[in-house]
Amino acid sequence: MLTYAGDNFVDTLSEVSGGVPNFGTLAIDNTADYSDSYVMFNDRVEKDVYCIILASGNIAPKFLYASFSPEFILAHIATITKSAGNLVQEIDGSPTIKYMEKIGLAESGKVSEILHSVPFILDYAGEGIPVSRVLLGWSEEGYGICGGLMPEGTKFSLGTWDKSDVLETTVRTIESMLEKKNVSTLILYSCLARSYALGTDLLSETEKVNETIAERIPYIFSYSGGEICPVADMPNSNSFHNNTVIACAF
Repeated sequence: MLTYAGDNFVDTLSEVSGGVPNFGTLAIDNTADYSDSYVMFNDRVEKDVYCIILASGNIAPKFLYASFSPEFILAHIATITKSAGNLVQEIDGSPTIKYMEKIGLAESGKVSEILHSVPFILDYAGEGIPVSRVLLGWSEEGYGICGGLMPEGTKFSLGTWDKSDVLETTVRTIESMLEKKNVSTLILYSCLARSYALGTDLLSETEKVNETIAERIPYIFSYSGGEICPVADMPNSNSFHNNTVIACAF
C-alpha cells in the first residue's frame, strides 16, 4: 500500500471480473511498511502474485462491514484540498503536516508514531457511505501516504480507537449476519490496526468471534492488511477499506 492504493487492486479486479462482488484482503506482515509480505499458494511463496478463489452457484452472498460507532467519530470535519492517488498533499488548504500540527498530531514537523493507526473516516463519493482510511507514512515531499485513494474535495472526520468499540462492532456485524436468512457459512476479516486497541488482551476479539458464533455455523476469522468488501447490494460496488471488520455470508 505504500506504492499503490488498495483501491487500484480492487478497481482492476472489478474491471476484469465485470463487477462480480470481490471480498478479501491484501497480504500483510509484521514490518512497519509491510515490505516482507508474501502470498502463499500451494508450493508458491511470492511477493507479486494475487491468489483468487472463485465461487459460483446458488450461494447468494451477503456482505457487511463496520469500522467505528458514531460516538467514536470526532465531530471535526475537514476537506482534502489537494491529493494525488493515495498521497494527501493538502488538508483545508494547508500542507498535510501543518494540518496535523494544528490538530495536535504533530509537533514542529515531527509526526507521532501513533499516526500509523490514525483513522480517516471519508464521506465516500459524497453519498454518506463511510469508508475508513489509514495514514501509513510520509513521502520524501512530506505528503501523507494513505492505504487507499484520497480524492480531492472529499470530506472526512477522524475516528478514535477504543477496545469496547472494536469488540462491539465485530459482535454487531456477526449478529446482523446470523439474523439473515439462509446463512450457513461466514468469512470474517478484521483490520490488524483494530487489534492495536486491544492492548495486551490480543485474543479478545478472536474470543468474542468464537463466543458469538459458537458452533452455529462454520466460519473463518483472521486479521487483514486492507479489506476488500462491497459497500452496497448493487453492481460494481466493490470497495477498499482500512480499520474495518468485513463479513461475507452465504
